[in-house]
Amino acid sequence: VKDALVIADMVKNGYYSDVYLHAESYRALRQLVTTRDYISKQVSSVVNQMYRWTDIYFPEFQQVFKDITSKTALATLAEFAHPSDLRSLSVQDVISGWKKRLKRAGSRTAAAALIHAARRSEP
Repeated sequence: VKDALVIADMVKNGYYSDVYLHAESYRALRQLVTTRDYISKQVSSVVNQMYRWTDIYFPEFQQVFKDITSKTALATLAEFAHPSDLRSLSVQDVISGWKKRLKRAGSRTAAAALIHAARRSEP
């Protein structure tokens, strides 16, 4: 990191030269940055939609899983999309559902809290 006086001295003494980027490299770099920005916006949009739909249909879900993008939360939404799917299940049934999608299933306390939250949720 250079301060303004050092940069001014370098320009005055001729130690400074413009950066030359090849046209093809520059175009590829711009395209990558644009694509990354687009994908970041899309991911943010999808996560916000997930929060919205869980707020509508299963508001207690966020009391059990603070981060909706965690592996266990995503596996729960894939296996048991609605609270009515969880109400009649046991803790072992929930863990078995998680094991279908995860290498290491979530904890028994999280499964019990999820079932309890589903039972509290409005039908």
